Amino acid sequence: MRKEVIKGLTEKEYEKLKREKPYLLKKWGLLKEDRRAGCCPECGAPLSFEGGCCICHSCGYSECG
Repeated sequence: MRKEVIKGLTEKEYEKLKREKPYLLKKWGLLKEDRRAGCCPECGAPLSFEGGCCICHSCGYSECG
């Protein structure tokens, strides 16, 4: 079973994004160092990472990198 850091995003995928596109992790609030890591910037609900996009199933926020 793969270990997920954030719903839909594995540790390996997280580390790759952190190296290659850290600005996206920061923008999406997904940096582990952030207080609200993994939370939607619009409503504060948990985010999912699906198909290269960060998605909030609560309010519909979505952004792709």
